[in-house]
Amino acid sequence: MKKSILIFISILLVISCTKWKLEKKDLCDSQLCNQYYDVWKSIFLKNNNMSAEYFKKHVFPYHSEISTWNSGESFRISYQIKIDWMICKLSDQFIIKTSETTYPTLTITRGDYLTESEINQVISAYAFSSSINVIESNDHLKYSSKRKAIKALCYDEDKISNASEYRFFDKKPIFTPNGHPYLMFTGVINQQENKCFDGKLDLITGDCDVSDCNCWTN
Repeated sequence: MKKSILIFISILLVISCTKWKLEKKDLCDSQLCNQYYDVWKSIFLKNNNMSAEYFKKHVFPYHSEISTWNSGESFRISYQIKIDWMICKLSDQFIIKTSETTYPTLTITRGDYLTESEINQVISAYAFSSSINVIESNDHLKYSSKRKAIKALCYDEDKISNASEYRFFDKKPIFTPNGHPYLMFTGVINQQENKCFDGKLDLITGDCDVSDCNCWTN
């Protein structure tokens, strides 16, 4: 039996962003939360070669928490990136305490809270679902408005059914993103033949890519 799914199903599996208003701050305020907020900010700035001034103007943390799960405790933070007219929601997380030896090559403390250098090691190894987004310090987008960005899409505008998602691509073991924001778009080539497409527009360079996909699966 056929059932409809989102055209670009992989968007559900990665960090993505939409045009939102700036969120109200809801940062946890315990000593431990504040400690690991400072650790996150330090790693975030260093890994992205970002200045404190750029962070203040373009990065807006609005929610943080420490959660306990099977592997130990993790710090998670949600924030928004604002560049010109685009506001994009992202989140980072990393393990802060674990007793597991799942990654034996990691030279980290087991059973106690981790230091910044240990957390950086964990993030570099993509261990315990730990990751920090890659954000390049761009002050402006190539396009002066979303409307102009949509007009620049490399596809027949009449066939585009949705162009509302913004996202940054996250780092993978075999892939390092450029840190640019992208406008994601989808559309229908032929509904009866189950032919659709999805694409992305680099909002910094203007590079645009499209690939065919199914509109639905069985």
